[in-house]
Amino acid sequence: MRKKAILAAFLHSEAENADAAKKRELIEAEKEAMHLFSLLHAIALTNLSQTTGQVIAISWCIQFG
Repeated sequence: MRKKAILAAFLHSEAENADAAKKRELIEAEKEAMHLFSLLHAIALTNLSQTTGQVIAISWCIQFG
């Protein structure tokens, strides 16, 4: 969750002083990034539901992989 928050904070700080074209690009980048984080979360949950006793490995992959 921390990586997502850092990315969102960066995009918002960049947008503060950006022109209209750059703001549109940053908004689109934020949408794409949030979509990718959501997909990663869905994959992790699917993997978790298909495994037994491997919660630590999946958590490690989500945090550091």
